[in-house]
Amino acid sequence: MDFLKNIIISCRPHHYLKNLFIFLPSFFAFKIFEPNALIGSTLAFIGFSIAASAIYIINDIIDAEKDSLHERKKFRPIASGKIPKNQAIYVSISLVFISLIIGWNINYTVFGLTSFYILMNIAYTLALKNFAVLDIFIISLGFVIRIFVGSSASNVELTHWIVLLTFLLSLFLAFSKRRDDFVNNESE
Repeated sequence: MDFLKNIIISCRPHHYLKNLFIFLPSFFAFKIFEPNALIGSTLAFIGFSIAASAIYIINDIIDAEKDSLHERKKFRPIASGKIPKNQAIYVSISLVFISLIIGWNINYTVFGLTSFYILMNIAYTLALKNFAVLDIFIISLGFVIRIFVGSSASNVELTHWIVLLTFLLSLFLAFSKRRDDFVNNESE
């Protein structure tokens, strides 16, 4: 039972709120309660949340040693050793496959975007997060990908405005988060 609890913690379900961006295209097109749009968006939300959980676990596996020395991150299940790395690898691979199967069953575009999101975030975890400006753009691109996934899953056409506003909002939030991280590191 503890293993399942620790896996759920590692999946970081509180971050699934970000995936609500998937519902924006059908919401702004006033089609959110149309059955096909709602079912497609909901399935995409589930699949994308599973993909995000896989990425969080992959990140925790790669950063386990560094996290074990961090004041707060050392309590994460993988960093603390509550979940062995080899088991975490199996879980993350399983989650990747489940998310891709869901994407494939929605349509090829959702499958492709989910695949790209996973690959982009693995590259981010391995190296790209170390480049100050690039990491912020990758975070913002993740939100833009979410609205494209929502558009494809709900069969709603995106406007240039929603893409631009999503990118600018996420860019602002990413810059703010990085600024806070910088200020917190300076004060430690």
